[in-house]
Amino acid sequence: MKHIKSLFSKTYNVNYVLQGSVAHSEKDMLSKELTKQPMKKYQSILFFIGTMFFSGCAVVPKQVVDARELQQRELERVKSIYFVNMNNQLDAIEKYRLANLDIYEEQFIAQHSKSLNEVSIDGLAQIVETKPTGNNDLDHINLGKLKDIQEFFKAERAKVAMDIRHRREQIT
Repeated sequence: MKHIKSLFSKTYNVNYVLQGSVAHSEKDMLSKELTKQPMKKYQSILFFIGTMFFSGCAVVPKQVVDARELQQRELERVKSIYFVNMNNQLDAIEKYRLANLDIYEEQFIAQHSKSLNEVSIDGLAQIVETKPTGNNDLDHINLGKLKDIQEFFKAERAKVAMDIRHRREQIT
């Protein structure tokens, strides 16, 4: 009997151990099931978010293309305004530089102009050259000197026109 008892206790212990291992495996399976359920929830949430993301990507390229076209039109509009303004500024610069050259040319001509005046020296009336009066009908200038002045300023005007043309080429 002792032997049966020991055998029974060993079997009982084995059954108990087996039941314990089953219990452990059941607990493991239960805990695995419990951990799988939230993962399934997360998988479904992730699947839903992924589906929304990828279905939204089909719309984004159209929006990007539209935005790019809008930016391109805006850029062309800004460029046209910019080039119109730059051309207006270059026109103004050319106009003022040519006006300055005209003023300097008049000053050079006036500087080299002379006027005639009748002076009596020792009772004799003589004509002498004096400072210019500012009246073009009374003042005169040496024709050679006038030609040199006019050629110089003509060359300067050509330089201004060439500079403005070169600047226009640079901005376009």
